[in-house]
Amino acid sequence: MDVFYQTLGESLRMHAELARSAGATDDTLRDLLRGAAEFGMPRVWAAAQALLAPPREGA
Repeated sequence: MDVFYQTLGESLRMHAELARSAGATDDTLRDLLRGAAEFGMPRVWAAAQALLAPPREGA
């Protein structure tokens, strides 16, 4: 839902961490983004940048 509603900050990170704690990997999250791309590539692109980008220094 975060991808489609573009809640790409804390909400997306929290949901990703919950998924990881349940066994999801970065590959799993990438696969989910690829599947969602069928319904809105610009939104998925923004979500991928928010979710999969390396952490910034000082963040």
